[in-house]
Amino acid sequence: MAPLKILLVDDERTIADTLGTILTLEGFSVVISYNGLDALNLAKAESFDVVLMDVVLPGIDGIQASQGIIKIRPQCKVILFSGNISTQHLLNEARANGVEFEILPKPTHPTVIIERFRAIADEIDS
Repeated sequence: MAPLKILLVDDERTIADTLGTILTLEGFSVVISYNGLDALNLAKAESFDVVLMDVVLPGIDGIQASQGIIKIRPQCKVILFSGNISTQHLLNEARANGVEFEILPKPTHPTVIIERFRAIADEIDS
């Protein structure tokens, strides 16, 4: 069984790098991106099992990038995370376009994220 391949996207480099290290130590394969456009280009170049993406990003926001990734890689699971209450309007726009996202609050303890990723890996393996 190959490790779950994760694209982790957050413009807060300390958060992205720290969470990336934790997930790697837990046995996941992690690629880090710091903006939505880069994440979209990475998803065009390679396949990921799951994307964990911050909503508020420079350039294109996390929701726009996630919608693009889903179009390119429909099998990819996308989980958004945000600590900004003002992102609700972006989520409502996505919902109006027929796209529902799983959302985690930011901050979320790494153990919660790890448990969620393990559940996704189990779904893929079954």
